[in-house]
Amino acid sequence: MSWSFFGLPNKATPLHILLYLNVTAFKFIVLWRVYLTLRCTFVLQAFFKVMFELCMNFLVACVCLLCNFV
Repeated sequence: MSWSFFGLPNKATPLHILLYLNVTAFKFIVLWRVYLTLRCTFVLQAFFKVMFELCMNFLVACVCLLCNFV
C-alpha cells in the first residue's frame, strides 16, 4: 500500500506524515466537538420538551380542578 492511499505523496517524508496526522487529528477534534454540541443540543431539546409537557399537564389539571370547584 502506498502513501497516496492516505492522500500523501508517494515520496512522503516524516514531515509529510506528521502534518497529515496533525490535520487528521484536528479534523477529528473539530468533528467530535460538533458532535458533542449537537448531542447536548438534542438532549436539552428533549429535556425542555418533557418539562413543557409536564407543566402543560399540570396547568390543565389545575384548571380542571378549579372548574370543578366553581
